[in-house]
Amino acid sequence: MNKRFLDKIKYVDDCWLWFAHTTPGGYGIYWNGKEQVYAHRFSYTFYKGEISNGLEIDHLCRKRNCVNPNHLEAVTRSENTKRGLLPQILRERQKSKTHCPKGHEYNLENTYHRPDRPNDRDCRICRNEARRNHYNNRGTTNVV
Repeated sequence: MNKRFLDKIKYVDDCWLWFAHTTPGGYGIYWNGKEQVYAHRFSYTFYKGEISNGLEIDHLCRKRNCVNPNHLEAVTRSENTKRGLLPQILRERQKSKTHCPKGHEYNLENTYHRPDRPNDRDCRICRNEARRNHYNNRGTTNVV
């Protein structure tokens, strides 16, 4: 491998951490002789081969500046998103809410958990109001 590339790596535990130039998001940037490329993509291509169209590189160790090819896997964007931290962050944010958007408290009596989505919750007051409105407005059309 290119000595210049290897000189920019610090070996910490099992990760190969990039300590040269990085993006604001923490991804390593490397000049491959022709253009700037992501360091993790350069490493993957060098050690494992080309990255197929439509795939992106997932950091299995969850460290954006890691360039260890054993920690990199080519996956679809959908798979990468599922594996990432965003779904967990969104679940935790939702669980931390104490009131619905209309201000009703989430408590044992007022919280509805859908059987098909056990991690989601709805406000019973708002849910019942929406059902009443739907029932009362059925069969009517909006004529302008």
